[in-house]
Amino acid sequence: MRKNPAEKVVVNSKAYGTHERAARGSKSRAVLNRAMKAHGKRLRESTIPAKLIMDALQRFRENFKGGMLLSRPPINWTVY
Repeated sequence: MRKNPAEKVVVNSKAYGTHERAARGSKSRAVLNRAMKAHGKRLRESTIPAKLIMDALQRFRENFKGGMLLSRPPINWTVY
């Protein structure tokens, strides 16, 4: 069952703030392939160790927006 494409949903995202977007399922039905389903399963399984790491680092984090681990790379950070 598809929703009305004209229907908008107001969301409050930590990363993007309050904004409107189309309702899920209003554009087209999403069909997930086997690889995407497997990735989703791995992602769900990784949340427990990730939560342990984030909890351990939480006391060292200050002034981070959107719940990201790093707000942005330092200016002198070299990416290899």
